[in-house]
Amino acid sequence: MDDWHENNWFAIHAKPRQESLAAARVANLDPDVFLPCVKQSKSVCGVSRWVTQSQRLFQGYFFARFVTVVSIDSVRFSYSVLRVVGNRPVPDSFGGRNRLQHP
Repeated sequence: MDDWHENNWFAIHAKPRQESLAAARVANLDPDVFLPCVKQSKSVCGVSRWVTQSQRLFQGYFFARFVTVVSIDSVRFSYSVLRVVGNRPVPDSFGGRNRLQHP
């Protein structure tokens, strides 16, 4: 079976500072979603009080796993999603292929 009919992970490019919103919208469509974050502690105004913040590991991106032919259009046109990142052309909405062909 080809890659278009299998579950694959994709990097999703979201609008600036809207990774969480875009990931939540895509998660509502039922794919697996992964938004990697790192917790950082920093001092506030030089005081010894530390605040823990969650920072995005990859600013502007999150990851989703879905079957390409089933979910690509709903993911690509979700609110706050700019594009689906990949190294192969993505089929268009009509089931055909983009101008770039892959073997």
